[in-house]
Amino acid sequence: MKWLLVLGLTFFASMPTFNADLNSKNQIIQTCVIKTKISVSINPPTFWFDQSVEFHQYQNWKKSLLAPIKVKQPSKPEPKNTRVVAITIDDGPQKFFDQRALEILKQYHATATFFFIGQQAAYQTDSIKALAKAGFEIGNHSFTHANFASCSSAKDRSEICQTDRILTGAIGHKPLFFRPPYGAHNSRSDTVAESLGHKVIIWDIDPKDWRGKNGPPPEQTLNYISARLKPGVVILMHEKKNTLIMLPKLLEILKQKNYQTINLSDLKT
Repeated sequence: MKWLLVLGLTFFASMPTFNADLNSKNQIIQTCVIKTKISVSINPPTFWFDQSVEFHQYQNWKKSLLAPIKVKQPSKPEPKNTRVVAITIDDGPQKFFDQRALEILKQYHATATFFFIGQQAAYQTDSIKALAKAGFEIGNHSFTHANFASCSSAKDRSEICQTDRILTGAIGHKPLFFRPPYGAHNSRSDTVAESLGHKVIIWDIDPKDWRGKNGPPPEQTLNYISARLKPGVVILMHEKKNTLIMLPKLLEILKQKNYQTINLSDLKT
């Protein structure tokens, strides 16, 4: 309907023998505009009634009149889930654990950050590549699981650099995060890690699932974590058999409580 109006107005304006004055034409056009509920007012330029105006000026104006009107619709911002947590898993890589954890996390559309020990990573590069390809972050967890609170600066640097070389070779870039084993660190070790381009990350929830050969009973670890959940926490876990059994149950609880898992680099701390 709007296009018919525009074409009619153009034809009406181009009639050289029409004897109505400018005010009459404006009145007719504005009446048409009101009846068709178009929210723009069209006032014909005076050169419609001036035979001395060059034809190309009229043609240019007609093109602008006939051009489709683009109305930009306001976009609604996507709702963001602020109930987020970061799952982190230390002391790998271990092939069976990593492969199964990858399957479970993908099944629940979840993610995690894996912190690897250099001397183990040297023989498990396939597992590291598979995790990185799936979108999981890889972090540096030292080369020998050393206690950084009692090491020298030279030892700190050696532990981090050796692991960096192995992980970079597997994933194609240096890991962003460094986690000191046992959470043992001080200003000296933090300075060394930061000078090498790393962010030092610890945790908020430690269920101590590293205890024992296979870790504590799965329900014990699950209850400890679920009782301390809150938005923005970093959860520490380890590559233990019982932790792997517990993982899908934890992801179910997170889903029920409307929590989303994100990578550490996406966590605003």
